[in-house]
Amino acid sequence: MKDCAKARWSAPPPWFVRGGWLVRIEIFEDFPQAMSWVRRVAFEAERWNHHPDIHVRWNTVTLKLRTHDAGGLTDRDRHWVAATQARLRRPKGAMGVRPLGQRTLNRG
Repeated sequence: MKDCAKARWSAPPPWFVRGGWLVRIEIFEDFPQAMSWVRRVAFEAERWNHHPDIHVRWNTVTLKLRTHDAGGLTDRDRHWVAATQARLRRPKGAMGVRPLGQRTLNRG
């Protein structure tokens, strides 16, 4: 088990750090597109044996990542984000990252 880093963490866009988690929010045109992207995330999580928390709300997918058994962010999280960046590119039709603090209406 690795110790959690005490230094300030930064994350490559579209990831950001909030409350001790690496977070990524993607907004899609519709629910099927969102679920298709979640499937890609799930494949990468299994491939690396490192699994983000995934929250789906109609067309919005929120990923939260940290090393659960370490209780916080570790190099394992940073490496997962870097290693999966290309495979988890924002898909065609994604509307980008929701600005911090903006809420999504429940549309489904």
